[in-house]
Amino acid sequence: MVSAGKSVRVQSEKFQGLTKPRVSAVEAAHHDMVAETVSRAGMVERSRPTWTTERERNDEILQRSEQGESVACLAQSHGMSRTAIHAALLEARVQRLIVANVDYIDSSEFDRPNVETTICGPAPEVPSSGLAGRMPTGLPAYLGELYRVPLLTKEQEQYYFRRMNFQKWRFSQLRQQLDVLKPSARAVSKLELLLKDISDVKNLLIRSNLRLVVSIAKR
Repeated sequence: MVSAGKSVRVQSEKFQGLTKPRVSAVEAAHHDMVAETVSRAGMVERSRPTWTTERERNDEILQRSEQGESVACLAQSHGMSRTAIHAALLEARVQRLIVANVDYIDSSEFDRPNVETTICGPAPEVPSSGLAGRMPTGLPAYLGELYRVPLLTKEQEQYYFRRMNFQKWRFSQLRQQLDVLKPSARAVSKLELLLKDISDVKNLLIRSNLRLVVSIAKR
């Protein structure tokens, strides 16, 4: 014999089973799709960077672009159009050029015809004695990398210092002609190439002289 309590419980379970709404496969798929869309929207919103000024936003966009992030991804994460992203990138590049420190020593030879060919021509050849040598034993790895850079002769140092100074002068002249309100992408690229050459020459001089210091200290 079934007890009264058990009978009531069975009837209650049957009642709950009859009244529980059934969800079709289509409705379940729709529900999952909506949930995934909301989740993705939340992820985009949470990953959106924060900034206090438009310049900071543009700098952040440029940094992420240089790290390999596509314009499409930047547009999505910042809630901007691709055209707006391209404009922000150009503006950030211009601001970087404006704040670049390119102090130089003026010279009358800069105004001579074909001066670029003369100053920026081929560098003096590196003698065999100045080629990258074997790293001394017991030297830290970060100092050992200096031995990949050849020691420069007096003539080479003069050439590179002269070239760097001239490129700084060229950069300053072209920067003064740049229309910062409507900058030309071509002019911006040319200035960036000059700035890169200045930086490359500067790093070469620094690394070469550091190697000389290390070589003297090891004696």
